[in-house]
Amino acid sequence: MTKRRWRRLSTAVTSDDVEKNKGMAIAACFIFFLPLLTDAKHSPFAMHWANQSLLRVFVHIAAGVLMMIPVLGWVLGPLLQVFGFVLFIMSVLWAARGQVKPLPIIGKYTILKPS
Repeated sequence: MTKRRWRRLSTAVTSDDVEKNKGMAIAACFIFFLPLLTDAKHSPFAMHWANQSLLRVFVHIAAGVLMMIPVLGWVLGPLLQVFGFVLFIMSVLWAARGQVKPLPIIGKYTILKPS
């Protein structure tokens, strides 16, 4: 299912779209809602990375909630934070290269779509 959707998304993204919105996609990796405030909300490329960033925010929120649980959360919460940081590095690198890839584990979910 994930590979099928990835192919569909990558065919919708054109090389012109990537070149025009690469900077916005990188910015979306840092602040997920930034493309929603600009014309990049119509770009499948920028919105893909905004969606991936929103999913990363959910990972960090889950890690914070998990860390409230004594002992188990103190061990698993920081591991989830490290996982979220690794996803952040991957998303910035892939957006800078102009690649449209879903992030591992969380990338198969779509919340934000281009308008």
